[in-house]
Amino acid sequence: MVTPRKIVELPKFKRCLSTWDGKAIEYLLNHPSGTPATKLAMEALCSYLVW
Repeated sequence: MVTPRKIVELPKFKRCLSTWDGKAIEYLLNHPSGTPATKLAMEALCSYLVW
């Protein structure tokens, strides 16, 4: 029998573009590399984790 995988989700969030958070989100969405914003965000987040 196959055990189903557990899934976690980070809900979507919005920030006003005039804030630093909003500017960071806009930068990720329009990153010059063309890398998806979700991948960039996860790479940034995981680089600060201490296991």
